[in-house]
Amino acid sequence: MKFSSGGWVKLGVTALLCTPLATGLFALLDKRAALGSPYDEFLALCLGLALFVGASRRIGSIPPPGTAARDRTRLWIGSLVGFAILLKLLYLDLPDLVPEEAYYWVYAQHPALSYLDHPPMVAWGIRAGTALLGDTEAGVRLFTLLCWFTTLGFLAGLTGHLHGKQARLPVLLLGALLPYPFLFGFFATPDAPLMAAWAGALYFLERALLGGKGHAWWGFGICTGLGMLSKYTFALLGPSTLAVLLLDRDHRRWLLRPQPWLSVLLALIIF
Repeated sequence: MKFSSGGWVKLGVTALLCTPLATGLFALLDKRAALGSPYDEFLALCLGLALFVGASRRIGSIPPPGTAARDRTRLWIGSLVGFAILLKLLYLDLPDLVPEEAYYWVYAQHPALSYLDHPPMVAWGIRAGTALLGDTEAGVRLFTLLCWFTTLGFLAGLTGHLHGKQARLPVLLLGALLPYPFLFGFFATPDAPLMAAWAGALYFLERALLGGKGHAWWGFGICTGLGMLSKYTFALLGPSTLAVLLLDRDHRRWLLRPQPWLSVLLALIIF
């Protein structure tokens, strides 16, 4: 069998993607079915081989014959984003809690309006997740996963408004695979809701300042309040926004309108 250079690249990409998926799939089966027989390694080999063959056929068909260059790029990016989502779902319940996650899980056992070194959002999120899935790794991390999806949605919307619909997929790829959003969109820490609230605040701020949508200030106020309930570093967005309003002639008119000030009041009420 002969491979072109592109075929070898696809084969390498397939092997690279299948390795963590096959490992996670076997670990999940081992955890759920308590596998312990001498045939475990053989089962893992069969699972990995089946996944590799299936993925090879799928990736080998990307792109279909006659597909335009732009559509080929979109297919590849969409496939990689789907891989990141599948990887997160597969590993959600597998790794043991890191010390920070266990620390925040203890928060969740004692609901309060604030804690020693953080506001309460991470504890409330873990409390909700464990109420649905029990005191499991998946229950602790469920809220974080939802925050990650929320972040990707706001980033895609913001990019679409600024640079057009074609730019949304590359941004989704960066949000899915870059280390910061990938890791903090998995482990249960205050950074996950902070990231989602920050992305939401920027989305609504763009709608208000560049889109001229006065009602977008309400979304900005809600996201700001939720961001302050997530991590206090969110407060840095306040002076930055005020500086933009003061220094930009076109945006300065908002200082004479009630919406920005009401959004600040709304954020303070939520906080």
